Amino acid sequence: MIVEFLEPRARVSSVGALLVFFVLAFAPMWICFFTVAFLPIPADSTLGRALILLGALAPALAALVVTFRAEGRSGVIALLCGITRWRVAGMYYVFALGFMIALKLTAALIYRASTSSWPRFHTSQWYLLPFAITFSTPFQAGEVIGWRGYALPRLAEHFGLAGASVLLGFSSGGKRIGGVTQRSLPHIRQKVRGAGPQQNERAPRNARRVRA
Repeated sequence: MIVEFLEPRARVSSVGALLVFFVLAFAPMWICFFTVAFLPIPADSTLGRALILLGALAPALAALVVTFRAEGRSGVIALLCGITRWRVAGMYYVFALGFMIALKLTAALIYRASTSSWPRFHTSQWYLLPFAITFSTPFQAGEVIGWRGYALPRLAEHFGLAGASVLLGFSSGGKRIGGVTQRSLPHIRQKVRGAGPQQNERAPRNARRVRA
């Protein structure tokens, strides 16, 4: 059954392939994140880290499965080659660096305006950043293979690049639901548990006040 599903098929509609991609991307992602959040499984444990990593890589794995099914091995290789593609116009490098710097400066100015002080800028070991970026980019591609490598070009065929970018922003933002739940739920549980004894202590006091 699985082998038949993975066999390359030339006649796969782009809309149908996109729907399959989104199902295969979101279902395992939310299952992994919600499992860690609701069981609960400590996020820093081996199992917790494995589930979080698997959930984060779900879009990339979904893209590889759907691409192999539709285009075969050559399509998968073409998809993965995009990770190390660096010979592009210089304006794209300028935009990527300038956009990141502009966002950080804007956040710093907002912080300054609201608190009358500058945020703390970490400059320790800044010289390691170029090496870290070089080595981590292929491995950090993860979900980007799915969202930007696979889904964005195919959505752009139907909605244009601008419309596809907006739609992809909303859809990929859906993964944050599981991630935020996985990170915040343990803290909420701790606060509730911590508030329990205090509420129990306050109950007799409140009862005495009512009687008085």
